[in-house]
Amino acid sequence: MAQVLKDEIRQCILDSALEEFFIHGYVRTTIRDIAGRAGIPAGLIYSYYKNKEALFDEVLRPVCFDWKRVMKHGGSPDYQDYKYLSQMEENCILTLFRNRM
Repeated sequence: MAQVLKDEIRQCILDSALEEFFIHGYVRTTIRDIAGRAGIPAGLIYSYYKNKEALFDEVLRPVCFDWKRVMKHGGSPDYQDYKYLSQMEENCILTLFRNRM
């Protein structure tokens, strides 16, 4: 039963971090903001993630690894559109990583 609770807390942290990063950006978001949105003590986040950067990386992981799969199954069958969106996705991710500090 305890493992389910841990997974629920981890997902709550990720959901809260995604919202905070989206609303305030990486630089202006604090661990305390994320914890407040999640309704947990800030120190508990450090039990799951080493720091804000590690949490940010985890928030972006689905975007980085699932984008092409989503495009293949839900994107345009037009190869030019797929090629354009793949390049756009790569640029977007690189921009997010460059500007996170």
